[in-house]
Amino acid sequence: MYEYNINYKISLSFLLNQFSKEFGFNFEEVKKAVSHNRLLFIQKLLKLYKINSLVHVLKYYNFYWDIFLNHITLFEDVGKILKDYKK
Repeated sequence: MYEYNINYKISLSFLLNQFSKEFGFNFEEVKKAVSHNRLLFIQKLLKLYKINSLVHVLKYYNFYWDIFLNHITLFEDVGKILKDYKK
């Protein structure tokens, strides 16, 4: 329905850049902790850098998904197919 890989890469890049800037860590080092499950990845990343995950995990989880959803573009005709399916 949409291009997942591009949105994933964009969102992950924004997340890692934001995390690196906010906490002063090297982007490439932070990138090594990447996991496909975003919530577990963010918890792992915070734990790795000894940052309180209870305070920050939802902020970064929501940050990732806000970026992801803002970059979604449906493939051509998906909207029409979904409308037809709904009927």
